[in-house]
Amino acid sequence: APFDGEVGLSNINVGAGVTQSTPIAWIRSVNRIKLDFSLPERESALLRVGQKVEFKLGDKAEKYSAIVIATEPAIDASTRNRKFRAAVSKTDAGLVSGAFVTVLASLKEDKEALLVPTQCILPQGDKQFVMISRKGKAELLPVITGIRQPASIQIIKGLNTNDTIAASGLQ
Repeated sequence: APFDGEVGLSNINVGAGVTQSTPIAWIRSVNRIKLDFSLPERESALLRVGQKVEFKLGDKAEKYSAIVIATEPAIDASTRNRKFRAAVSKTDAGLVSGAFVTVLASLKEDKEALLVPTQCILPQGDKQFVMISRKGKAELLPVITGIRQPASIQIIKGLNTNDTIAASGLQ
């Protein structure tokens, strides 16, 4: 192989017949690991080749870094995600090819982002609403949502900073 690496387990036994297409063992590069990951269509436009991303291995606290080296030119029609490939900057024994990682890509910071608890969003058809209080009365207000996190969701349009929203008893 034209690179340094480690030979994996043998795929054949002594005395087995082999041909040119018989895989005998895999050779894996250990000093040049690539990280393949996907981002939702909405956020994928914010990540560019040359940008740094961080990732964590499983549930470990240690963070590793990688530089985006390539991207798929189109969005996958079935998942609505875009694929990226990054080169891992520093490798160690903890990083194993094929391992599951969590990518931490800092795409855009919005200090003025308006977040509400996810349970406040009332979907109706293809629109989303929040229940607000105006002059002592409940009013259904249409909103446009942005990035969703486990406990909160960003409101891009429709809600003002000082609006009072209902967080329980919405049904």
